[in-house]
Amino acid sequence: MVDHEILLKKLKLYQCDEITVRWFTSYLSERTQHVYINNIMSEPETIRYGVPQGSILGPLLFILFINDLPLLLRDSISSTDLYADDTTLLDIQNTKHELKRSLQNALNKLENWCTFNGMIVNTSKTKILLISTSKKKGNILITMN
Repeated sequence: MVDHEILLKKLKLYQCDEITVRWFTSYLSERTQHVYINNIMSEPETIRYGVPQGSILGPLLFILFINDLPLLLRDSISSTDLYADDTTLLDIQNTKHELKRSLQNALNKLENWCTFNGMIVNTSKTKILLISTSKKKGNILITMN
């Protein structure tokens, strides 16, 4: 899902020099892929999105692409942890109402970031874990609007 044009703009924002940006432009350009189905190979298609799979640079480029996400969320919640393509939002609040409000605000910002950067939140993999004392524990519902 990584948009090459957005990634290259981010590299410039991270103050990569022009030679480095041109090198990455060349690295990402003119890449093709084939698909095998029932022992039949498809025609090559140019890849315009994503990072090269199985490469050393692929994970690095993805990290550079999502590197600005925690900065966006730092005023909304306690912590944002990134690992590969997984993001964990952590927060501590005194009440369920405050927790719901802060997490919903962070999720809204996350959804806006994804839209702006051409990414999609996989809601089927999105989970909420509430850790609390038995006195404070109760149902909590957080949705992405």
